[in-house]
Amino acid sequence: MKDTATPRFRFIDHTSDLGVVLYGKNLEELFQNAALTMLTIMLGDIPELTGEPATINISVSGTDLSDLMVCWLGEILFLSEAEGIAPCTIEIKSVSPTLLEAELRTVSVDPSSIIREIKAVTYHEIKVEKRDDHWEAKVVFDV
Repeated sequence: MKDTATPRFRFIDHTSDLGVVLYGKNLEELFQNAALTMLTIMLGDIPELTGEPATINISVSGTDLSDLMVCWLGEILFLSEAEGIAPCTIEIKSVSPTLLEAELRTVSVDPSSIIREIKAVTYHEIKVEKRDDHWEAKVVFDV
């Protein structure tokens, strides 16, 4: 599923927050990698599928790809913090510059398992762009 030669993300220096540059061979993979990266930052690893997961279909809209990325990650953050669930698998069904539809298989997350709290996904320096043969996004998290 994932080309091991291409990294999913890298951290970037940022004064008070946590910045990452995300990669994907297409928009679907970029948005999937963004959510998986945020979960890795928060939980140390992607939750493992245990028991019977719940399946959630979500639809997120934005004014452009950058806004869509912030809204998408904000939705994943809301699910983990407010609802106490996190996706263990993410399937991006469709993504356009203004709409993303995904199917998440989720498991319960114990609040004590969060190793790094992310307060918000910011618009500071947000960027989503096509680069040669892949997509990149720059995202800054308020931690």
